Amino acid sequence: LRERPGGARHQRAKAHVKSLMFECLRLYAGQPLSVDRLVQQLLSFEYGRVDQVGDPGEFALRGGILDIFPATFESPLRVELSGNRITTIRSSP
Repeated sequence: LRERPGGARHQRAKAHVKSLMFECLRLYAGQPLSVDRLVQQLLSFEYGRVDQVGDPGEFALRGGILDIFPATFESPLRVELSGNRITTIRSSP
């Protein structure tokens, strides 16, 4: 059975997509953060966890290095961490 476009499930899915459109993540050097919470937030934004980023919407975490390829960027970012604090953010090589 296929649900009609105006059905309740369709409306909930549409609302979820709208809310994701306005979600953002702000990161800055010196910012304290929980790496586990950041990973969960990226997954909730439907980013894919990969070994090496290559496409928008992906991220990779290796030790104290987090590479993120934001959906609206032309290239990935490298976030370097020291413990639970961001030390640098730059364009990824």
